[in-house]
Amino acid sequence: MDYSKKSKKELIEEIKKLENSIFKKAVEKLKLSEKSYKDLFDKSNNLLYIQSEEGFLLDINKTALKKYGFKKADVIGKKTTFLAAPNKNNFKEIFEKNTLAWEGKEQVYEFFAKKKSGVIFPKEVIVRKGVYFGKNVLISTAVDITDRKKLAKEKIRTLIAEESNKLLQKEIKQRKQARKELIESQKYNRSIISSSLDIICASNKKGEIIEFNTAAERAFGYKEKEVLQKKVKLIYAFEEEYIKVSKNLKEKGTFTGEIINKRKNGETFLSFLSASFLYSEEGEIIGTMGVSRDITELKEAEKQLIESEEKYRHLFENSSDLIQGVNDKGEIEYINNTWKKTMGYTTKEIINKNIFDFIHPESIEHCKNIFKGFFNKKADGKYIKTSFALKNKKGQKIILEGDISCKYNGDNFSTKGILRNVTEEKLTEQELKNSLQEKEVLLKEVHHRVKNNLQVISSILNLQSSYVEDKKTLDILRESQNRIKSMSFIHESLYQTSDFSKINFSQYIDSLSKNLVHSYVIHDDLVELKVNAKEVFLNLDLSIPCGLIVNELVSNALKYAFTEGVKGVINIELFIKEENVNLIIKDNGVGLPTEIDFQNTETLGLQLVMSLIEQINGTIKLLKEKKGTGYIITFKKEQ
Repeated sequence: MDYSKKSKKELIEEIKKLENSIFKKAVEKLKLSEKSYKDLFDKSNNLLYIQSEEGFLLDINKTALKKYGFKKADVIGKKTTFLAAPNKNNFKEIFEKNTLAWEGKEQVYEFFAKKKSGVIFPKEVIVRKGVYFGKNVLISTAVDITDRKKLAKEKIRTLIAEESNKLLQKEIKQRKQARKELIESQKYNRSIISSSLDIICASNKKGEIIEFNTAAERAFGYKEKEVLQKKVKLIYAFEEEYIKVSKNLKEKGTFTGEIINKRKNGETFLSFLSASFLYSEEGEIIGTMGVSRDITELKEAEKQLIESEEKYRHLFENSSDLIQGVNDKGEIEYINNTWKKTMGYTTKEIINKNIFDFIHPESIEHCKNIFKGFFNKKADGKYIKTSFALKNKKGQKIILEGDISCKYNGDNFSTKGILRNVTEEKLTEQELKNSLQEKEVLLKEVHHRVKNNLQVISSILNLQSSYVEDKKTLDILRESQNRIKSMSFIHESLYQTSDFSKINFSQYIDSLSKNLVHSYVIHDDLVELKVNAKEVFLNLDLSIPCGLIVNELVSNALKYAFTEGVKGVINIELFIKEENVNLIIKDNGVGLPTEIDFQNTETLGLQLVMSLIEQINGTIKLLKEKKGTGYIITFKKEQ
């Protein structure tokens, strides 16, 4: 058909006809599909029903209606429980299964159904998630399993009959074995009774002994044959004891407690008895059984323990130390009298108190850190030495020193502290420190003034030299200045240190030697100074003479060792070997003239060196150098 020649109105009519045709065909297909579904649904041999998410029946097939005896109108819109047999189903389990089915997991379970006639029958239900007219539903397929159940019961009956026959045969065999084992058990029980460490004694209804084991023979001194058929009161020290036990047995059926027994030789001993009635298979009382143990030694040990605890309590309460126990919450568990007396509190005032209520503000952070480090399993049994302050009832500061330990008992932590009141000692110590500090300040001032005075003398000599034109006299003045500076350096070092008992002589040598090289200006750029000084500390009595020795020997090297215009090296070494201080000073100059004996010379410098070495109980040796002059001075560090 040529649609191009048709008008717009004609085209619209054609489109409507085409749409109607398509719709009619779709409706016919839908009806055909519904009919096919209905045929399959209704003609299925299985019981089929469809339920909503809320559990209402939306549809049920003819097979199911026939089985139940209902009409469709009777069940549609009803809950699935409408078809259930009363008190036969576990609806909680069924609900859980249906919930899993809604999640897309196919479920199988048994369901007891009830027909309209009242007949109950079991069925197996397979439930899965599906779609019914565009809505999500549960589709249940069920099968009557009555015949299967009957068949299973018949099989069970057959199996039970067979098993019963087997069990009967087995029981006959077991009875024979049991009789044999009973005889063996009696022998075994007899062996246990005989070998028991506890005293075992049994009597009949008449109170006559019928059982008396080896432990009883040892404890009482009787042989079994001597006491059999004798009255059990024989082994009691006093009739009152026997009456007490008998009365408890009649009233309560048992007795547990301490009694006094009597041996064959008349001696008495304390025992702990547990007694009860003996019964026959019919439940009749046929006698009594007593199991006991000699607790004489145990009681003595208990007595000693009590005495020991009393001694400990006496030591605890009367100790001169403060003793305290604190749990992991800081709660005070115990304290001794010294603690209360020192702090000024009574026991009543300390009940329900926390240790942090008494800690001085200065020590709170310190004590919190101790707590943090203590309360873990690794700290179990750990001891630490510590010091902290408490605040007594009057608000006074109490300084304590001592040991604190941690104990973990499986449930909670606790600490034990044994502490000494050192308040007075600390105050005295502080006073001494203050006094010492004053003396140190005074000593510093002394050394400072000595240094200043030496510098004044050096300045006077310097002024004096400006009026002197004679070279020899100028040299003498300069040497005197250097000697004064050497001593001034010592006092300057002491002024700058916090320890007046020792001076870092290594640093001192370095400063002194550099100052000397600088003072001889004519050689300042020609002399190389090499100082290799290990760390050595000397006291004041050794430092001043040693400083002057270094001054003289380095000054000699600077004055005489080097030819004018020739560059030279001065080496200084300082070290300790075998508790001796070794000082080496050498140069690579012209060397010492052969005709000069350095130990016997008229020069003031070397004479001063020899005098100073004698003063420090040391020795000096001339080193054999290929070039230049070298000395080694040795003396004891501790004198």
